[in-house]
Amino acid sequence: MKNKSIGIIVAHPDDEILGFGGVILKCIEEGHDVNILFLSTGLASRENNTNKDDIINLRKIAVNVSKVLGVKNTLFENFPDNQMDTVPLLSVIKKVESFINKYKINIIYTHYNNDINIDHNIVSQAVLTASRPLPGSFIEKIYFGETLSSSEYSLFNRRFQPNTYFDIEKYLSKKLSILNLYKDELREWPHPRSEKAVRNLAEVRGSEAGLKAAEAFILVRNKKNSMKNIKVGLIGYGYWGKNIARNLYDLKVLTCIFDNNSSSIDKAKELYSELTFYSDINSILNSNIDAVFISSPAKTHNELVKMSLKAKKHVFVEKPLCLNYEEGVELKKLANKSNLKLMVGHLLLYHPAFIALKNIIDSGTIGNIRYVYSNRLSLGKLRKEEDALWSFAPHDISMILALIGDEPIKVQATGGAYLSPNI
Repeated sequence: MKNKSIGIIVAHPDDEILGFGGVILKCIEEGHDVNILFLSTGLASRENNTNKDDIINLRKIAVNVSKVLGVKNTLFENFPDNQMDTVPLLSVIKKVESFINKYKINIIYTHYNNDINIDHNIVSQAVLTASRPLPGSFIEKIYFGETLSSSEYSLFNRRFQPNTYFDIEKYLSKKLSILNLYKDELREWPHPRSEKAVRNLAEVRGSEAGLKAAEAFILVRNKKNSMKNIKVGLIGYGYWGKNIARNLYDLKVLTCIFDNNSSSIDKAKELYSELTFYSDINSILNSNIDAVFISSPAKTHNELVKMSLKAKKHVFVEKPLCLNYEEGVELKKLANKSNLKLMVGHLLLYHPAFIALKNIIDSGTIGNIRYVYSNRLSLGKLRKEEDALWSFAPHDISMILALIGDEPIKVQATGGAYLSPNI
């Protein structure tokens, strides 16, 4: 892999090691150039007697940390600590742009945009603005990372929810050792900025991805995964699959279709004769596609998703993901372990009316939500493979969970089989 220019853009010294220390060590070992930009000091807001010598000393420590890590370039700016919202955002953006252009940054790691620390928010916003995907941009990826004593304190509906994990088992001990160079920034357990808390977080994030230790991120932008570069295969050309096929074809990403029903394949060939068609599931999974869209009976979802993830394909699957909780947990772990996207087709979350409703609720305009009622007024398509709960409820439940931003403490359901046994 060609060497990349990595940019770590953070507010304060020690943020770089707390959130990205393992990844920095990993990138440097792989031969990439790592460059760090600090935009503030991280001292003034906490210490009434902070003076120029304290700031100079902290910068010396940060430079030493960079040297031990193997960082190529370390830059400092002078924005006010925990007061970056008092300066024009454009001023911050220009400094970030200058850094990106100077070192031709390809991959950026920065703060999560919903951290409670205001400086983190400003830095994140400045990075997104400065790295707009304009023609000629050399930025390929942007990651949001988590910073202990900030990210975990966000409101429950804005908590850090990673979609990408990097294995740092090999680098964790060294990360913790280097962290101790910031001895004045560390606290005793159970403070979140203690060495034990940093280790615990790495192990928890690792367990979420089937690893012993990991740093977790939100992949915000991935230029290489732009639609024009993706090759997608469709599994299932039936009642709903034909709608997915039409949209994927219009996006110019659909390259092949699988269905074990020859009649369905014949219908697809009439519309998409230039595509490749498969009647063997292994053949489509072994082809050179990047992702699969699964539109098949619900009872087949678990096995098809599992096979697709094991074949290293990103997966979009129509709801429901599977038919029991344990299978869902296993699929999530499998996707995380391989850094693959696994998305369920909760399409109503993207409906303009729902988005408008969520914005109203999040703004607090209508106060606290105390009751949500959902009523289906049509029978819809009568199915023999799945009951009403699995056919309709996933849409309603996905919207309710998204609106409330919390998990239920109790679930109760009643139903009856009237047309098909056990359905």
